[in-house]
Amino acid sequence: LKQLIIMLSAILNSENDAVILIDEPEIHLHAEWQRRLISYLKRTISERQYFIATHSSHIINAEGTNIFHFLNSTGNVHMKIIDTKNTSELFKICQDLGCRASDLFQANSKCHSERRAAELCP
Repeated sequence: LKQLIIMLSAILNSENDAVILIDEPEIHLHAEWQRRLISYLKRTISERQYFIATHSSHIINAEGTNIFHFLNSTGNVHMKIIDTKNTSELFKICQDLGCRASDLFQANSKCHSERRAAELCP
């Protein structure tokens, strides 16, 4: 909570047309507070422009956010704005970052069985 107060204090004391850079706010914020932070920034201090570096799905999936995907290939940096509703583009980002399903969902696959656990594990 202390870091959140410090961050919001710095934002509120910045110029109205400021560009604000926030690096990984999820490190010290619960998921609910991440959602509240984004909602508050959009509602209350919307004249500023925010760039948030994050790995948090709660921030990435917030309504009205844009994802800027930067690719560095052979010394040339390319930037693409990603449509957050396009799952194939989001999947491509995961592939580019080398993410596996287990990195996001704590498992690479799942198995369903209609048999009871006692029958499966004698």
